[in-house]
Amino acid sequence: AFDPIRWGQIATPGRVVRKKAFIALGFAGARTRDATALIATLIPTARGKVDIKALSGFHQWPIGIWERPAHTEDGWEVDEAEVTAALNETFGAYQVALAFCDPHHWGPTIDTWAGKHGDAIVKYDTTKTRAIGYVFRDYKTMMGLALTDEELAELGGVLPKPRMTHNGDALFAEHIANAYKSDLRLLDEDTEEPLWTLQKERRDSPLKIDALISAILAWACAVSAQNKGVGQTTDIPRTRFPRNI
Repeated sequence: AFDPIRWGQIATPGRVVRKKAFIALGFAGARTRDATALIATLIPTARGKVDIKALSGFHQWPIGIWERPAHTEDGWEVDEAEVTAALNETFGAYQVALAFCDPHHWGPTIDTWAGKHGDAIVKYDTTKTRAIGYVFRDYKTMMGLALTDEELAELGGVLPKPRMTHNGDALFAEHIANAYKSDLRLLDEDTEEPLWTLQKERRDSPLKIDALISAILAWACAVSAQNKGVGQTTDIPRTRFPRNI
């Protein structure tokens, strides 16, 4: 689904996100199988006169990726206390505008988080196929990763400046490379091409993709927060966003 070489080209490992910056979070995964991930996205801010080109400041990095170790006996489970501590520490270090959290496997835990952090915690059901199909499509396009080889050749082999970068984390990159597209029985209303979702190579594959799902939720969350004016002291052009989010 995502070209790992092109993914590597938009890494900015030296970028430092200041404390108390406005961020959004994405959370998804399983408790006993595969992995669970909490990914952060920096929300670009705009003050004074707006330069549309300056609104390409989305940046992602993992707060935590918890993988089931290989050859682990049944009974292993992600440490809920560790995940909750990581989330709470993030809320303390940054201004977390929103967190989109997939409730599958983690519903009661997310309810507990909402009790502490209020409306910033939002359950996002990734089984809403049409909405998530647009989110997946737009994430790939926004990163500049949807270009065909022919389109890239026309640009001299140089990717256009992406709307978002990432910190180059190696485990995060593995999850990106492990994902496969699976067409949905739904058409994009703009292009009439099939919408698609993400899946592993095969159901029992040990290769994980949960950090990618969390990253896409974090980006959707950041765009939603930006469009609501989070961190903005002036009007800004709305980022194109999938309908029915």
